[in-house]
Amino acid sequence: MKYTGTLIAVTLAATATPLAAQSDVASGTQRMAERLRLIVQRTDPQRSITTHSRERVASIRQQIAQAENFEQQLVLRMQLGHELLVEGKTEDALKEFGAIQAVFDRPEVQANQLFAQRIRELLGVSYLRLAEQENCIAHHNTDSCLIPIRGAGIHRFKRGSALAIEEFTKALRDDPQNLRYRWLFNLAHMTLGSYPDEVPHAWLIPPRVFDSDYDIKRFVDVAASAGVAPISLAGGVVMEDFDGDGLLDLMVSDWGTDRQLRFYHNSGDGTFAERTMQAGLGGLVGGLNLCQADYNNDGHVDVLVLRGAWLGKHGRYPNSLLRNNGDGTFEDVTEQSGLLSFAPTQTAAWADYNRDGWIDLFVGNESAPGAVHRCKLYRNKGDGTFVDVAPAAGLDHAGFVKGVAWGDYNNDGLPDLYLSRFGQSNILYRNDHGPGGDHKFTDVTAQAAVAEPRRSFPTWFWDYDNDGWEDLLVAPFAGFSFNGESIEIVVADYLGIPVQASRTRLYRNNHDGTFSDVTTKARLGAAMLAMGANFGDLDNDGFLDCYFGTGDPYLGTLVPNRMFRNAAGRYFQNVTTSGGFGHIQKGHGIAFGDIDNDGDQDIYAVMGGSHSGDVFQNALFENPGHGNHWITLRLEGTRSNRSAIGARIKVSVDTATGPRDIHVTLGSGGSFGASSLQQEIGLGDARSIIAIHINWPAAGSTQTFANVEMDQVLKIREGAAAPVVQPAKRFKLAPPTGQHQHPTSH
Repeated sequence: MKYTGTLIAVTLAATATPLAAQSDVASGTQRMAERLRLIVQRTDPQRSITTHSRERVASIRQQIAQAENFEQQLVLRMQLGHELLVEGKTEDALKEFGAIQAVFDRPEVQANQLFAQRIRELLGVSYLRLAEQENCIAHHNTDSCLIPIRGAGIHRFKRGSALAIEEFTKALRDDPQNLRYRWLFNLAHMTLGSYPDEVPHAWLIPPRVFDSDYDIKRFVDVAASAGVAPISLAGGVVMEDFDGDGLLDLMVSDWGTDRQLRFYHNSGDGTFAERTMQAGLGGLVGGLNLCQADYNNDGHVDVLVLRGAWLGKHGRYPNSLLRNNGDGTFEDVTEQSGLLSFAPTQTAAWADYNRDGWIDLFVGNESAPGAVHRCKLYRNKGDGTFVDVAPAAGLDHAGFVKGVAWGDYNNDGLPDLYLSRFGQSNILYRNDHGPGGDHKFTDVTAQAAVAEPRRSFPTWFWDYDNDGWEDLLVAPFAGFSFNGESIEIVVADYLGIPVQASRTRLYRNNHDGTFSDVTTKARLGAAMLAMGANFGDLDNDGFLDCYFGTGDPYLGTLVPNRMFRNAAGRYFQNVTTSGGFGHIQKGHGIAFGDIDNDGDQDIYAVMGGSHSGDVFQNALFENPGHGNHWITLRLEGTRSNRSAIGARIKVSVDTATGPRDIHVTLGSGGSFGASSLQQEIGLGDARSIIAIHINWPAAGSTQTFANVEMDQVLKIREGAAAPVVQPAKRFKLAPPTGQHQHPTSH
């Protein structure tokens, strides 16, 4: 999702000064809400993504009236049609594109071929969007937009897709090798139930390309029946127990500058209750990503909201630190904590980099030519405030940072830092403990050999092969366009056609400070447009799997999100279709967690694109269960940070073939979407737990608990003699019930 040059140029003085006088009488939340309101109010209509549509449309209409010639009028009318399309006014867009097409159909008109093809494609895409609006949004069901589309996903209202087929048939006759047209043509046929039988062989996307390597069983989307399916744009998610009742709640953002942050409380009966206003979040809008930690060690998990991503010099937005008050409410404490800044970012990560027992924060800002915004390393002072120490630590980096991840790759007890940079080589910084307790970070990218891919986005550390050493995954944003060219990369990859593209990199830790690129051997080298992504254990076999949300800003980029199952640490199996994960709407923040307390992980995915009309319902995929054992650990640091982020956990189990170890590091997972901090660990076919070993991040000491029963929830406090069994209310998520009409929207 690249949206550079599309939003707001508002100076710090313009937003901060008018609010300063209110600081004594207004809460931090009120001040932030007012600050954000003023930013939206002062938006240049030509630079706004999600506001001021009326002004932009009026401006283009005025330009059409003043156009000097007929050709200029046609170009402006195409711009008007596109503006109407991305704002969700599809019928109006179709009128504009249709009028232009009617001109081109006149025999005396000699149209520019490329321009004529563009109009034909926009007509086809508009008809597909109309079909989505009339079917997948207005009459949403659990099969909507899951590729290959079948069952209830086949459209009840046919006109949109039928007319799209007409347009793409004409487009393919003019350009039969165009993979973009071919893909959308097949997709339209799927929505009508005529795929593959009625698709001409020469243009067919073979059904076999959607086959899964393994049957993971269907994960049904129950978001609508559970009450967590807002119609929204791109955004982030945190899945966490915010009130300590043993149930995982959801906080969900929407990057629209006027779109409200949402809080959903888990009712424990299969449904959620939206408590946004009761939680004190009114007026807090925007934010492409979220991440959580207990920054003040009070036992309540807090949330960071990240804003301004992709906007370049127009992305001078404040982030928000939301303090959890422990009573179901949150307070914006950004200013008083020392975190108020104005820079474009969507990525940050928490870690206790200096092991003092207080969680610190790295924020990966986006720099571009003419707009330098250096990254920040905020050291937690232990009094509720932070100080930026990035220059002294060697982390005041200036680059287009799209993902950051902490991980102790060399097992020295200190968290190291990886930066994923779009369009640039990535960077691995080693955390070096210097004299006097200072920490310096050294660029060891070349030595470690982890610079690729250059067009990357989400990233994370994980121990995918359970050898006790942190490995590294970097996901690609393989192509990028506002006009759909990136679809061709994905389609070519599906069809086995050689294509130049950035690809996923899975780096296996060599235990000596270096990594080996094992992507090909691991079968993870797909060309993807990865945005949101995260990992978890789908089937509780003790090996970590991964899910990628995909897409780009173009409304026609309707390509599947992708799920890969880890086959015992040897390689990964594509289980997208068998699990029902192949959603073709734009995939953003992703979180894994045991929503219904039945011992396996469910998945929440934020759907929706960047433009104000590219909205869709979010998804909650319920795990069907796989019969394997599990253990859930809720860790509480005492000397270590209260969240225990960075704790290394090893669970040793006995199996029929002998003992095995399962390794996890406590954290929220990937860099775009935040999973629960409680650690839900699959044990596979274990016969018993031999021992649970926990290496705490501050002390560096290890506690061991032997002969623990499986299939239960344990609270483990640092230094305690024994774990405490936690009651866990198990329930079923509300089952889907037929068509879900008109879910909640902004």
